[in-house]
Amino acid sequence: MKFKIFESVGGISEDTKNWLDMISMPRGGEFIRFTRYTADMERELAGYKPSHPITLYRAVDEPQINSNVSKITGVESWSKNREQAKNFGSNVIRKMFNPEDILVDTTLLPSDMFEQGEEEVLVKVRNGGKKDEI
Repeated sequence: MKFKIFESVGGISEDTKNWLDMISMPRGGEFIRFTRYTADMERELAGYKPSHPITLYRAVDEPQINSNVSKITGVESWSKNREQAKNFGSNVIRKMFNPEDILVDTTLLPSDMFEQGEEEVLVKVRNGGKKDEI
């Protein structure tokens, strides 16, 4: 996901936009100081998640790297699109999530906020949902 340069989006603070940018932008070998989402960010993003359970996909070829980042940020990056998930690895899992498990569905954010492509959904790290290998 790439953020576009944009004016203030109602209800979403600069801190939250910057955090989403940090989580979602690929950085290559650049060092990133990841931070955990805050309660304020969760409140701001509450209107940008599905209202019903949703099936998501995630590549898990590098579990140690994914696990370390998720422990710090409190979220995992999943995709609504199985084919997009395959772009991040060959071992793709499928899992059903309830709305309360999701921090934000980026496809529901204002369209002028960033270029959509990965159909990314940031899921809160905690137990729940049924995981199936596919």
